Amino acid sequence: MASIFSAFANAFQSVGVGIPFQKQAADIVFSVENKSDYIVLPIVPADLPELAQPQNNETFESISGSIRVIGLMGLREITIESLLPAEGKNYPFARPTGSSAQKVVEFFEKWRRKYIPLQCSITYGNGDVYIDMSCLVDEFTYYSDKVGDIHYSLKASEYKLGSELNSLLKMAAGVRNE
Repeated sequence: MASIFSAFANAFQSVGVGIPFQKQAADIVFSVENKSDYIVLPIVPADLPELAQPQNNETFESISGSIRVIGLMGLREITIESLLPAEGKNYPFARPTGSSAQKVVEFFEKWRRKYIPLQCSITYGNGDVYIDMSCLVDEFTYYSDKVGDIHYSLKASEYKLGSELNSLLKMAAGVRNE
């Protein structure tokens, strides 16, 4: 059975088709927009964070019943839950270029206090981009366990500048930039 799977996987790889259930290494990087400060999360969750992108559809009531109207796309959101290894711990599944637990916590606390949006980039080892977006950290909670590892949960939502938003609204309304 294993040889059949291997032959199947090799056939697809030889024609350049990736196997969706095959795990690839990935890096999760947060940076300030000018890239002057950044962190690499040391442990990437087994499953990359789910990317939620709501569409702001609305329902109106009329004399003939409910009417559903297609809305604009909402802001993308991600949630990352993982751990930051204690100082001196070298887990085999940790990213070799990962930042220290202390640096990660200090990074998020520093830039949140300064009200600065961050850039979130998640890329696979082969260079493919999973997500690259400006974001605001909506929530960052963490605690230390008995051995000193820090478990955390981070919720972030897409951040769009005013000019980006105006361009999107014009595009949705069918207005061309002259």
